[in-house]
Amino acid sequence: EGRRPEEVASMVRARFVPVMRTELCTFFPYNLVSFSAVPPLLRPFSTGFVSMCFAVYISWITHRREAMTTREQQQAEATG
Repeated sequence: EGRRPEEVASMVRARFVPVMRTELCTFFPYNLVSFSAVPPLLRPFSTGFVSMCFAVYISWITHRREAMTTREQQQAEATG
C-alpha cells in the first residue's frame, strides 16, 4: 500500500497481539463446539461462515484504525 518497511513493521508490532488474541477468543471456543456438536458434513460450512465473519471483522478493525489515524493527522495539520 505504498508504506515504508519501518511503518509496516511498526503496524505489525502494534496489531499482531490484539489480532491473535481475538483469533484465539473466536476460534478456540468455536472449535470446541464444532468438533463436539456439529456433524462432520456441516463443519466445512460452519467453519467457512465463522472464518468469513472473522475476516470481515479484521478488515473492519484495520480500516477503522487507518481512518482514525488519517483523521488525527488531518486535525494536527489543521491546528499546527
